Amino acid sequence: MSDSILLLSADGLPYDFYDPSIMPNREHMAEPFELLQISVQPQIGSVSELHGELQQDQPVVILQAGVRNVYYTAYPGSLFMHQIRKAAAPLLHSHDYYELLFVLEGEIYQNIDSFRHFYSAGSACFVSPYTLHSEEYTAGTDARLLFLKLNRDYVNELLQMPRYFTCEQNQALKRYAYYFSSGASFMDFIPRRNVNVRERIHPLFEQLFRLFSAPDSSSTLQASTLICRLLSELFDPALFGNTPVAPGTRTEQQRFHQIRRYMEKQPGRITRARLEQEFHYSGDYLYKLVRRYTGLSIQDFALQISMKKAAQLLESTDLRINEIAERVGFRNFTQFYRAFHDAYAMTPRAYRTRKLSEHGGMGYNEG
Repeated sequence: MSDSILLLSADGLPYDFYDPSIMPNREHMAEPFELLQISVQPQIGSVSELHGELQQDQPVVILQAGVRNVYYTAYPGSLFMHQIRKAAAPLLHSHDYYELLFVLEGEIYQNIDSFRHFYSAGSACFVSPYTLHSEEYTAGTDARLLFLKLNRDYVNELLQMPRYFTCEQNQALKRYAYYFSSGASFMDFIPRRNVNVRERIHPLFEQLFRLFSAPDSSSTLQASTLICRLLSELFDPALFGNTPVAPGTRTEQQRFHQIRRYMEKQPGRITRARLEQEFHYSGDYLYKLVRRYTGLSIQDFALQISMKKAAQLLESTDLRINEIAERVGFRNFTQFYRAFHDAYAMTPRAYRTRKLSEHGGMGYNEG
């Protein structure tokens, strides 16, 4: 790897060296912060013009750094796209933390609440929790992207930190305090003319990566300092233009997440009729609500939840595969095997075998 972490390369790294747990679209993050770098490097005929889909010969390299550890992994392009579309949600997804997308090199489209936004090198976008969005990689173009993920509790801690110096009570602080409390679904950061982003922003990310790679007794304070400096730069109106956009109402967001929690707790797959009975709303309204926040129909969202439950049971129990299929609402085992393969690009048995080998576990009975 180069001396500069921000020049992450796929050179010399086999593309079959991948870990499906290291993906950008996880729905939940327990840690206070996490930094993810994605490097997309096209080769000959590397990207299809259809929806920016990556071809088999395009490597995708990911470096993930956080409180627990630093991970480095590589994907064939087609597998990367399959994981993004199947493991989290097809194309559109949301999560319970703030996510800052920063474009190091190249360009990307971000689809947010049904609107398509273009970002070139040096620009960025903050996406708020539970905002439906998707990244669209541009055909035939190198792209190096950073994703800084901030837990909501951690953001509140940053905002509540005492500021003793008068100079700290500046416009940038007011702007990012407003953003985090306003309920806006996202905010753009477009650099002003003559702003050298490489000199002002890149070193902050570089220091964060190095800090996470070799933490010491003061790393928590150092990380908070660097993140506050980064926010101060991005929200400084002299350096970046900002465009906040309002989402759906807070009541609507809370209602959706109440529905999602209900669906996750129930055994089997939940139907629209069951949701109508439980929440006393029309099926049409419930369909539109789930569609807005997941990009899926109620049926497909219920199937996605079932597949995640099945994966958890395969990994954490010794239940036979047919028993797991019944627990998540399938009586037709062929249909279950097909649905699981569509979601994880492997059979339930292969999934269990790989997870057991990763954890050094003993084999389970399989049906």
